[in-house]
Amino acid sequence: DNRNRLPKDHVATEHLLFDEDVSDIVRMLQAHDIPLMGEMAGDRLPWPTTRKQSREVLEHFLEHHLHSFGTYQDAMTDSDSFIYHSRISFSLNSKMLHPREVVDSVVDHWRQHSTGITLAQVEGYVRQIIGWREYMRGVYWARMPEYASTNFFTTVNCLLSTGTATPGCTAWPTPSLSRSRWRTPITSSGSW
Repeated sequence: DNRNRLPKDHVATEHLLFDEDVSDIVRMLQAHDIPLMGEMAGDRLPWPTTRKQSREVLEHFLEHHLHSFGTYQDAMTDSDSFIYHSRISFSLNSKMLHPREVVDSVVDHWRQHSTGITLAQVEGYVRQIIGWREYMRGVYWARMPEYASTNFFTTVNCLLSTGTATPGCTAWPTPSLSRSRWRTPITSSGSW
């Protein structure tokens, strides 16, 4: 029930996006030569910047994306960087939403709509929040700053902060990741 490929003719539900004017912030970042992760689409930001907007994104996810999250949580396509993901990592990282609040909202929504949402969808999402995001946050807190330089598996970073791939790594889907500024849920504004 979890982690399937998207069907070739699949069309995902639209995401709730915002159109925040961040021109003053962009000018300030440029004036101080601060490097950005990904690309800015002009002076507009599609991410929630308030708690109210963060709740709206969470509610939109519950109504329109949770029903297929687990099934397609690892699916990728060049036409949609987020597919069924909630897009709330920035809200979690900036404390506009609390992980417990998110998990409780997901479980409550499932209880109210259990005929249209399978347990696999809820399990997949709750596992991402508690089993990955919060676990890794705890590891970082417990083992930093030394942990930042460890590389147990001696892996090579294929995805640079610019959104481009290092030689020997596939370039797809880095352009869409760079445009959306998608990163892991711990390090930046990911898609959960």
